[in-house]
Amino acid sequence: KNANSMTTQTLDLASATLLGVSAVCAEPRGLVHDAAANTVTVACASGKLVSLNARDYSAAGTTSSVGE
Repeated sequence: KNANSMTTQTLDLASATLLGVSAVCAEPRGLVHDAAANTVTVACASGKLVSLNARDYSAAGTTSSVGE
């Protein structure tokens, strides 16, 4: 169960295997994959956007807030 965990989880849907867990923010609300940039951006309830490297889900070095 991932509710209230302050993380996102990476799953392999074909094998139903958990590949990894990434701490992103207190209340993750959605995410989008940008194939061209090879990133996953997580939207947080606070308005913060956290970008992760799509290969290993490490921090991509970019964090911003909506409206900046």
